[in-house]
Amino acid sequence: MEITKDKLKNALSTLKPGLSKKDGIGESNCFVFNNGYISTFNNELWFNYPMPEIQESFIIESDEIMQLLDKTKVDTVTLNVTEKLLVLQAGKSKAGFNTIAIEVPVDVSFFENKVWEKLPTDFQTAIKFAAMSASNDLINPIVQCVSVKSDGTIVGTNNFRLSFWDLGTTIPIKDTLIPADSILKILTINPTSFISDDEWIHFKNDEGVIASCRVLYDNFPNVTPVLNKIKGGHSILFPDGINNALDKAIIFTEDDKQAQTVSISYKSNYLSIDSESDSKGFYKERILMDADVSDFNFLIDPSFLKDILKRSKKCLLHTEQNIISFQDENWTYLAMLKQ
Repeated sequence: MEITKDKLKNALSTLKPGLSKKDGIGESNCFVFNNGYISTFNNELWFNYPMPEIQESFIIESDEIMQLLDKTKVDTVTLNVTEKLLVLQAGKSKAGFNTIAIEVPVDVSFFENKVWEKLPTDFQTAIKFAAMSASNDLINPIVQCVSVKSDGTIVGTNNFRLSFWDLGTTIPIKDTLIPADSILKILTINPTSFISDDEWIHFKNDEGVIASCRVLYDNFPNVTPVLNKIKGGHSILFPDGINNALDKAIIFTEDDKQAQTVSISYKSNYLSIDSESDSKGFYKERILMDADVSDFNFLIDPSFLKDILKRSKKCLLHTEQNIISFQDENWTYLAMLKQ
């Protein structure tokens, strides 16, 4: 069958978050072609891309076909499936990919006749906001998750910072914990609807791409008492130069996104933005900021702080609770101050 190279390449790129090179999962670094879909599955994530042009069922490893498509110049390729090979012809060149005798781990027929629920308008924004406060502590999987509740509240916390978003509408879902790393990968498909079951939550976009991840049903930390304590506080208005300082400070943070933090501190009428990396060095910038508050210092992801500052440059210092907060009508971000 003939198919445009860009369509096939886009499909495989969309499916990449579902790939994994972890040992012991035979199909985790493979593309599964089955029932008019291409799928990836790594036991935590399951991605499905509709490809009705290809009705044959086979499995191939992912690396070689993606590398070949990157180097192929023609607009259209031809695919033929034999007993043990997927043969791809591009112009005058031809390549054969060994098909793998692995039992298809999951079947897209699962989604037939399912009734999909529409996601609230701000769902993606709220999830990203909450995920920035989730923990990367492998010992405690609960706080690695984002809490999504049927009352429309979405929360992430690592017990030192907290992101809370109220969608202002209910969600037809049982209270669920979704691993933050998984849901951020799922958001790459721009989902608009979902269904859930006892082990998985499944999202679908307007093009019919489906992305799923495993979920937990457990007790998430109760953040209500903390949120109720942050009444009042001393108002702070961050200076205009902070965004430019953050752009420079991020250069000297760790390459690992989950480890990217800057120190924001205030002392003697100056706001200091500091970052440091074992491999890159350090960056420090001081900005004049006359604020009638006591000294403070907190850590935050610089990209996340820039996103917060787009919403509001005001924050509140809660000295008694040792907390700094950013708040708006439907969201709150809290960070514990360093002692």
